[in-house]
Amino acid sequence: MTVLIAYRFENGVFMVADKKQSNLSFGGDHVGTYTLGEKITSLHPSMLMGTAGVGLGNHIRGLMTFILNTQEDLNNQEAMNDISGTIRQIYNMYKKVNPHIAFDDFVTLIGGYDVENNRAFLYKLTNLNGFKYTGLNEQIIIESPSEEITDIIGEYIAQNMIGLKNIHELVPVCAAAIRSIDHPSVSKETFAIFKFYDGETGNFLDATYEYDKNGIEIEDKNPVTPQ
Repeated sequence: MTVLIAYRFENGVFMVADKKQSNLSFGGDHVGTYTLGEKITSLHPSMLMGTAGVGLGNHIRGLMTFILNTQEDLNNQEAMNDISGTIRQIYNMYKKVNPHIAFDDFVTLIGGYDVENNRAFLYKLTNLNGFKYTGLNEQIIIESPSEEITDIIGEYIAQNMIGLKNIHELVPVCAAAIRSIDHPSVSKETFAIFKFYDGETGNFLDATYEYDKNGIEIEDKNPVTPQ
């Protein structure tokens, strides 16, 4: 299980996650090997997806990007229905083929900006409720290996967001909150995508951030600073 943080603000969303993808036994135990990878994807100019749990995330994010990215006028309701149905179908097939796997938690966070309704949105889909999308009114969602870790991260963010000049500055705070966690399934390396809708130009702006294990930013490809 990873740490995945999503934050909804007036004009968009950002997501931050650790990069550790642990190899697990059939019983869900860590076998001691892992890779580092991105767990957040821009599905569409208006939408992000982050995943945590069983190793389906890369495949599902890639598939949904292929399906949605070419749609210029994306209807948010229809897109969420398609995402929900696709995840449910793939997850059920995975469970059917692999009934012996004990660790089967899977969580997806979808966030972005709905131009048609002029609002940012943030949804949570999980196998625990059949991947129905919920969480529209939540400003922040934190997924982690335990409730205790979730509380620690939430408290860290609350304490360190005081005095920030804009939402942009909250991204490295969330990355630092993840680095504060010592857990076998959570890496110190982090990756983030920030998505912002510019109402004056009608354009979506993305910024991608990657931090090493010491919190040093590796690259900032498209920096934006919303007011």
